[in-house]
Amino acid sequence: MAKFHPERFSIKNYLDDLRATIPDYQRGYSWEQDQVGDFMDDLIDENRRSTGSEYFFGPVVVVDSSDGDERKQVIDGQQRLTTITIFLAVCRDIFSAISQGIADSEGRNANRIITDYIGSPDEDDLRLTQKGQGEKFFRTEIQTPRNFKGLDEVSQKRDTRKSGTKPAQNVMAHAYNQMLSRLLELATVGDEVSDKALSQITKDLMTTLLTHFFIIEISISNSENAFQIFQTLNARGKDLTSADLIKSNFFGAATTAAQSEQLKRCWQTAQTNLQTEDLTDYIRYLWNSQASFATKRNLYRKVINKFTAIDDILAFTHDIETFSSAFSQISDINPVESELADQIGKTSIAIITELNALNFHAYYPLVLALLKLDIAEAECVKIMRLVRQILFRNKILNGGTNWLEKLMANEAVRLIETKDPATIHRELAKKAIEGKLDDGTIKDALQRFDFSEDERLAKSLLRMVENHDYNGKERGVVLPSNSEIHLEHIMPRKPLNLEAWGSFRDEEERQRHLWSIGNLTLWYGVDNSTLKNADFRKKKAGEPGKNNGYQDSTVHLTQDLTQFDAWNRDTIDVRKTQLIDSILSL
Repeated sequence: MAKFHPERFSIKNYLDDLRATIPDYQRGYSWEQDQVGDFMDDLIDENRRSTGSEYFFGPVVVVDSSDGDERKQVIDGQQRLTTITIFLAVCRDIFSAISQGIADSEGRNANRIITDYIGSPDEDDLRLTQKGQGEKFFRTEIQTPRNFKGLDEVSQKRDTRKSGTKPAQNVMAHAYNQMLSRLLELATVGDEVSDKALSQITKDLMTTLLTHFFIIEISISNSENAFQIFQTLNARGKDLTSADLIKSNFFGAATTAAQSEQLKRCWQTAQTNLQTEDLTDYIRYLWNSQASFATKRNLYRKVINKFTAIDDILAFTHDIETFSSAFSQISDINPVESELADQIGKTSIAIITELNALNFHAYYPLVLALLKLDIAEAECVKIMRLVRQILFRNKILNGGTNWLEKLMANEAVRLIETKDPATIHRELAKKAIEGKLDDGTIKDALQRFDFSEDERLAKSLLRMVENHDYNGKERGVVLPSNSEIHLEHIMPRKPLNLEAWGSFRDEEERQRHLWSIGNLTLWYGVDNSTLKNADFRKKKAGEPGKNNGYQDSTVHLTQDLTQFDAWNRDTIDVRKTQLIDSILSL
């Protein structure tokens, strides 16, 4: 029978004795911007708690070596262990850059990270080694210490090594840079980074990670049993959700049968309206519309810490019931016929439809705040237009959504407190559009954007231009969803006669123009697939009696193409400029 040893460790104690390898059959490092952002948020939040506070960072499943190799094989938990190592490498590099010598506190901290928590590649005592994707990068660029003369060198360290690297290496580099940027941001006083503040913040967060965060290691004597446990942890059973824990806490606070019955009714109504037993996402968006920002990980703790009195619990549970029907409608993929139109307006509903088409969720707390205060339709529309502008611009820049989710949540709370939508509109524009997503930045990005990487975004942008420019207002019912329209290449991917589309310097230039927004339009209605590779003249005129030419299209963007005599790289560039101007004006 295989030996099975579950054991609890603080991160500090775990790294002290760790000698483990992530095998090459495991997927490469894959934590992206939002996941790294959540890790940093949780670390910062935990740092504010008392010394005795603890944070469960998840399980780690390992196989003990049976061939004389002292290194364990990591079967589950490799993403968390890699993230820990990357963060400690950031801390090490900051201390090294600030240190005036190995004898000062920063020098000692840098050395302690090397000797106790990461290890030295020169001495072959690395706590964690990678095989396969990212192996060399992880060892040489993350785990290997450098001698820095200042923080500027640290800031440039990873950026100069991202070009041409493999995906796992790129993701590691992005994670390093994101963690570093967050620490520098926390230590900025005025316009300058304070070395003193940076040293203290880095030390505090490192200590929190090492002493507050803990893992449960499940150590198995053979790989077959380890994989079985891995599959059980990840694929079987049903874990308790944050909503389950909140519900249990709330029901436990009831002291009368009437209170218990009220809680039960509210909870069941919400589950019925949302057609799910798990209310975690909904409760988090509702919470974030009213209180300090919570991630999924810390939602339960924040809710139970705030709501201790039964009257407060009943009031919040009443909100859970009250807004569950509205949330089920705004989170629907295509809520065009929503009864909420009477409250926030048809234009707002059309905008929500556009946002849902690209799986945007960051705006939910703000809509819930608008509904809670019953804000006038005109003010709702004004805010929703700005929200759409922000979310789509961020998508064009391929930006993470973590910062936007916080921004929207913070402004939702501000709206609840001030009941002043004009101020919220002004602050959103200042912090998002003026701060990061200005016209010039977005215009440059659209000029270069390769829509082969995001056809849904191309459809959505063209739908918005069509519904806005040609109707004077958003009219989502014209082109109601991405699933009912087709993205049309004006110059085809595989033209029957390539020369008919003008000359290009090379195939790379043709591909850039092929996937430019200027070469894309929408087709809605009659099948025109027989013309997809035809020349421009035939595409405009269509086939006799079939009404499948551009001249017959009910989409104005497509019908307007008949104004062009020819289609080539110059006309594509002209139309691209026109469409970019339209997109920026939305």
